[in-house]
Amino acid sequence: MTATKTKPDSASEFTEAHRELDGARKTRARRGEAYRGYQQKLAQTQAELGHLARTDPDQFGEDGQPKPKSRAAELKQQLDEAGSSSWADVLAGDDERVRAAEANVHRLTAKHAEELATAEFRAGEEDLAEGDALVEGLLGVLSRLEARRARQIAITVSCDGDIDGRHVVSDDRVDELMRLLEQYADFKPPRVPTLSPLVGEEPRVVKGRNGGWIGAHHGSNNYCDEQPEKLEPRR
Repeated sequence: MTATKTKPDSASEFTEAHRELDGARKTRARRGEAYRGYQQKLAQTQAELGHLARTDPDQFGEDGQPKPKSRAAELKQQLDEAGSSSWADVLAGDDERVRAAEANVHRLTAKHAEELATAEFRAGEEDLAEGDALVEGLLGVLSRLEARRARQIAITVSCDGDIDGRHVVSDDRVDELMRLLEQYADFKPPRVPTLSPLVGEEPRVVKGRNGGWIGAHHGSNNYCDEQPEKLEPRR
């Protein structure tokens, strides 16, 4: 099995897919908010019509229907028009477009999984490299705190009476943090060995010939000829 050839830059493809997804979600949220306002207005209309029926029966005929040109008739017309509203279909269409955009992003992510995972790993290495100077500075601060504790102990030891170094109060987390930061050079960014294996690694899961990923040792001959490129770590 050989390493996968370098793939073309797919940034624009992903940008467009995420733009469409973001736009679909925003449209659905906007129309959902409008629909909730519409529902609230209908509830208010229904409540006002009911109130008129109880308090101003002169607006209604013998059949209980609002008289023409009355406020009750106006409210009844609004409710009748709401009965033929297409809100349900409009929102269903928005939901379908969101699902389609999500499926497209999912498809592109799967298609370029190796490229994306490797880019995240390399960016993580850069993040850790950026932290080197910060860690060095923080270790300097913690070292000064340690020195101050030692001087506090020396001060108490010089005092007569019932006071000694055991009276110094310090934060044990300083020692713990120093020990952790002293190992910072060994920190590694998140990585998926299957998608971004390092030189010398043998992934337990490999790319299948017909798509998808399969166990590397299950005896199948369905392995893809081109496998993820093995990487040299940069730190």
